[in-house]
Amino acid sequence: MFLNNEKPKNVRECMERLKKAREIVVSDEYGYTEKDFEFNPPASEELIEKCENDYGFKLPEDCKEFFRISNGIRIFNTVIYGVDYIGMSDPFVPDDYLCFGRNESTSERLTFSKDGKFYLCYDFEPEPWEFEDYLLLKLEKCEELIDEHDTEVEWEKRKKEGVTAEQINEELREQIRIAKMKLAKKKENKE
Repeated sequence: MFLNNEKPKNVRECMERLKKAREIVVSDEYGYTEKDFEFNPPASEELIEKCENDYGFKLPEDCKEFFRISNGIRIFNTVIYGVDYIGMSDPFVPDDYLCFGRNESTSERLTFSKDGKFYLCYDFEPEPWEFEDYLLLKLEKCEELIDEHDTEVEWEKRKKEGVTAEQINEELREQIRIAKMKLAKKKENKE
């Protein structure tokens, strides 16, 4: 679930939110370091064009936008290479695909087919995907981490204040009841 249930509208907005997430989780409170969550400087248009010329296909527009913002990133155990590393040899990628990222703890690989379409490979099996959807998945996981951490911190604070678990559960039930009423009212107004 995205923070505030707001899904980014495009790659640029997704990357901006990933950068904000990085500012939050790269702290002593979360226990992650700058090496766990890195953004490279943007790729130049010339470097993007050179990559396209070298491989003979146009990169998908969402990938080009990503490279214009950051020529590669690390989000915990996921690495998306810069344009200058596309095509690196990888034992989990079929020969007719170009690797450009990986999950270091699984066999998940980000790849392009020779005609420039984006695929995820799991155990040597390519699946068609949209690159923007992959970034959204990574953002969602980051924002869930932040939300869970904030909830845990709030819970500990409330416990120190003497609030019981039953009181908190009752508050949550009341918030859900109010949200359902608002949703029903909104639906009623649309009809």
